[in-house]
Amino acid sequence: MTQSGYESRLFHYFEEISRVPRCSGNRAGIARWLEDFAVSQGLDYKRDEADNVLIFKPGSGGKEKAPPIALQGHTDMVCEKAPDSDHNFETDPIELIREGDILRANKTTLGGDNGIAVAMILALLEDKELAHPPLEAVFTSDEETGLIGAHALAPDAFSAKRLINIDSEAEGILWTGCAGGETIEMTLPITMTGVEDLQAAELYVEGLTGGHSGLEIHRKRHNAIKVLTEVLNRLKDEIPIGLDRIQGGTKHNAIPREAYARLVFSAEDKDAVMDYTKKIADELVEVYAQKGYEDQPLIRIEEAALPERAFSLESFENVLACLTLLPSGVYSMSPHIEGLVQTSNNLAVVSSDDTEVQIITSIRSSAAEDTDKLRGKIISTAEIAGAKVETSGGYPAWEVKEESALRDTFARVFETMYGKKPEITAVHAGLETALFADRDPEMDLVSLGPDMYEVHTPQEHLSIGSAQRVYDLLRAVLQEL
Repeated sequence: MTQSGYESRLFHYFEEISRVPRCSGNRAGIARWLEDFAVSQGLDYKRDEADNVLIFKPGSGGKEKAPPIALQGHTDMVCEKAPDSDHNFETDPIELIREGDILRANKTTLGGDNGIAVAMILALLEDKELAHPPLEAVFTSDEETGLIGAHALAPDAFSAKRLINIDSEAEGILWTGCAGGETIEMTLPITMTGVEDLQAAELYVEGLTGGHSGLEIHRKRHNAIKVLTEVLNRLKDEIPIGLDRIQGGTKHNAIPREAYARLVFSAEDKDAVMDYTKKIADELVEVYAQKGYEDQPLIRIEEAALPERAFSLESFENVLACLTLLPSGVYSMSPHIEGLVQTSNNLAVVSSDDTEVQIITSIRSSAAEDTDKLRGKIISTAEIAGAKVETSGGYPAWEVKEESALRDTFARVFETMYGKKPEITAVHAGLETALFADRDPEMDLVSLGPDMYEVHTPQEHLSIGSAQRVYDLLRAVLQEL
């Protein structure tokens, strides 16, 4: 009899992998851990140059000759932490905190996306009581930075024509399609000028919720870079200011929670800059509250040491114009599925040094025509400002199939277990299933997962009970296949 709840093998393995640092790009450690697991279980495995790990378990309970099925999740996690956290993602384990049914981390992302999938698959591979077809566990690397592992996976790495992806974040929903996407990086050359006899201040936008740039892009949440841009525009319209540094956002797939700029101005304008910034902050808080935003920015300004140089006026204006005109948020809604975002762009990252400003945006879309239009708008805006543009990380959309035996099996078993039908829909996020479906149009795929909240933020948490129920659903489906 298997244990349930937090004492189950599912959460045993989640605790185990949470001890292994596994931010995107830091993939060798978790790959070695998975190899050691396979050896301990007496299972065949292989690892490729991208640190994808595949583990193979023969069928059991009379299903030894059934067609194999792949179980898939990614090993990396988005690493974000609160401003007052001293957590070192390169060396420190994730500190798990259990509060009733909720599992979260201590001021960092939890790694439930997608560590809970890895843990579920490990528990299934270990399970000696379950009757199941041959299992092909596919652990991919660096999903969060452009589906890198899935892109690198050899077409013949596994043989299954059915695949269960466990990268959803809402119990009771079966995803059978997803958006495609790409990342656009803009590099804007700047010139610097002297700042003799000037003074400086640091402007901060903080306290925002952020979130997953696909799943939460439709929610009324601020983008810190856009808020900072609005404050800078209003300040510049009233008072002669310059810019020395600008920084905001950390990941292409996370809505920016914080942004920062260092300003320069004449000594006689110091009081005006400080006072007018506070006035802008008060006005924006009132305006945003009337518009029903879920979060409110904390806008503050502090005196700072004078830098050696600042952006030339032309460079400052080019940067500000580019950030102002770049679209961010929902571009269009699906005409086929009510409430589903069809196309969006996330103004994700801005950073600067003495020679250039770098800007990163992330497009997601299930409509190629929208993607082309949005890409064109972004590139035109960047080029007018004098920026060089590169696109990367492109991946296709996963189109919904009219017929799917795997989807039907999940729906039938779900209704038996839950007493209701699951919601079957698509998602405005990039999934590795899109690459698998693109390579093999005949592959039958479903994505599901437990209730998780505020992913890609330090507030990320999951429901322990939901994770256990989804795991039980997976076991029941495997027994039916």
